[in-house]
Amino acid sequence: MSMYAFKYDSIAHAEHEVMAPLSRAKVDHVLDLLGLSSDARALDLAAGKGELLIRVLERYGCSGDGLESSPLFNAAARGEAASRLEREDQIRFLDLDPMDFAVDAETYDLVICIGTRPFGDLRETMRRAWAMVHTGGHLLLGEWHWNNAEPDPRYIDFLGCGTDAYETHAGIVAMATKESFTPIYTVTAAIDEIDHYESQSMTSIERWLRFNPGDAHASPIRERSRKWRDAYLEWGRKELGFGLYLLLK
Repeated sequence: MSMYAFKYDSIAHAEHEVMAPLSRAKVDHVLDLLGLSSDARALDLAAGKGELLIRVLERYGCSGDGLESSPLFNAAARGEAASRLEREDQIRFLDLDPMDFAVDAETYDLVICIGTRPFGDLRETMRRAWAMVHTGGHLLLGEWHWNNAEPDPRYIDFLGCGTDAYETHAGIVAMATKESFTPIYTVTAAIDEIDHYESQSMTSIERWLRFNPGDAHASPIRERSRKWRDAYLEWGRKELGFGLYLLLK
């Protein structure tokens, strides 16, 4: 991933706690269901700024590892963990791509994967996570999904993907079941939550552009952000939803 891409994501998510369009109440309810012991181990496959993993460790006093290849997010995550966790050895942030992360089978009580597919596609991500989680452990998956079985072809063209790029909400649950997980709780984002998420990203980018007009990346960041804004308002808010899926092995 290029430094430009890291920079864009860092600016767009500057004001987001969890990098997903879900309210704190919905996320915290799912975390309450985990029931982890203090000697549990958690892994976040794309930790971002570390917020979700840190919340888990604060709540249960357990330990965890966060994988994050963005040096900007990694620095933010380390700073946040240092200010909130009681023990320095409670968390590790590793500058690693999940594909390069070697781990023994059934190492973790919880694997978190929010808004990304680190192993290529959703099915393979589920399969790799299954191997990492011990029996009785959980995969906490956050995933975008089609709201309609036949999304607008103009939006498909804009995204540059096929209709098979995403599942429907029901399709994700069905896929998890086929991969031997037991879905025990699912919740989807309301449209106002997704609007807030997208609008907050727009706000962060527009503010950054105002104060950094001479930055070498200002022009491509402006173009990318405004194209995404227009496509979201035209098609995205109707076609794409987001769900959180708590899956038991």
